[in-house]
Amino acid sequence: MNPLGGEKSSPIPIVIITYKDLFLWAARYKSVSDVDYERRAAQISLSADDLKSLGIDDSAQVRLANEFGSIVVQAKLDPRCPKGFGFMPRSRLTNRLTNYDPTRAINPNFKRIEVTVE
Repeated sequence: MNPLGGEKSSPIPIVIITYKDLFLWAARYKSVSDVDYERRAAQISLSADDLKSLGIDDSAQVRLANEFGSIVVQAKLDPRCPKGFGFMPRSRLTNRLTNYDPTRAINPNFKRIEVTVE
């Protein structure tokens, strides 16, 4: 259901760029509850144009999916985010969407994760 009313919009393609978040990094070394970790990790920053294309408000739940998996996260408005891109902290959630082909690279691709958002 579209939170703005009307028909549900079509999925849009975006590229996720991951980054290291200080809270999530510290969570590896301190006792941070799983609830806090999941709440902080389950967010994607999107542009105003992308939120409008999806027909959703800031803080709405969206599904990110590609051939490797899918996750549900909270969409957050970020005026610095360019259209067609999304920023997410690197976490076990983004790992579900990450491509790893050992014949092409030594490390998984954390910097350019192509997904559709719905």
